[in-house]
Amino acid sequence: MPPGVNEIQFNPESPWVKQIIKTGGRPGDWYGWPYTRVTDQNSEYNGQLVIGADGYPIIPQPLSNNYLIGNAYPDWTGGLGSTLAYKGITFSFMFNFRRGGDVFDIPKTQRFSTGIGAETQIRDTQVIFKGVKNIGTPEAPIYAPNDKQVVIDQLFYANSFPYKLAPENNGFQDASWIRLQNVSLSYELPKSWLNKSFIKSASISATANNLWLSTPFIGFDPEASAYGAGSNSVGYVGTGVPTTRSIFLGLNVNF
Repeated sequence: MPPGVNEIQFNPESPWVKQIIKTGGRPGDWYGWPYTRVTDQNSEYNGQLVIGADGYPIIPQPLSNNYLIGNAYPDWTGGLGSTLAYKGITFSFMFNFRRGGDVFDIPKTQRFSTGIGAETQIRDTQVIFKGVKNIGTPEAPIYAPNDKQVVIDQLFYANSFPYKLAPENNGFQDASWIRLQNVSLSYELPKSWLNKSFIKSASISATANNLWLSTPFIGFDPEASAYGAGSNSVGYVGTGVPTTRSIFLGLNVNF
């Protein structure tokens, strides 16, 4: 860090999550405001959401306090591939792997606000958020199952600022994936087929890219960055063109 600078904030274009590099942290660290949950290891409700008096999950206050919620860089990446050949037939494949790393899907916040996402299909309905309420005091909490009904309507998705702040809702998610990056199959025609022709050798092939993807990410493509390769902001996705599937047929002839 430069002298006198304790932290640098990258691309704070969205209030939902932001990347901050600070002394003792790592590049790619995400900061936000996750829902408040029970943290008492001895409580039967440990890990459950804490619901406020208004019936909605609680966001930590004040918002000037940033909470570390993840990192944009993966824990590890890898690949597995092979090429097999037998009697003129050649088959090859390549799998790519990514484990860990969190991304921010920008369009998900827009889907919440506009109501076009499947996440907003529950409208004008009374619901009870699954979690617990504190029937004790802030200093000595006593938890009981939440039983307060609230209405989920258009205003909830469009204007419920605290609800959209929580990374559980606003597009922040795990970007782990397994991708079948490439498959290729080729066949070299036997030379006996070509003895009486002016062709020295020939082969036919089929190649496919990006055939299959398995990921917990809900969106277009967890690998499609919203910024260019030269950007120092990583993990923002959703505004670029998703990786497409392509299939090629080939004919190679030597005279």
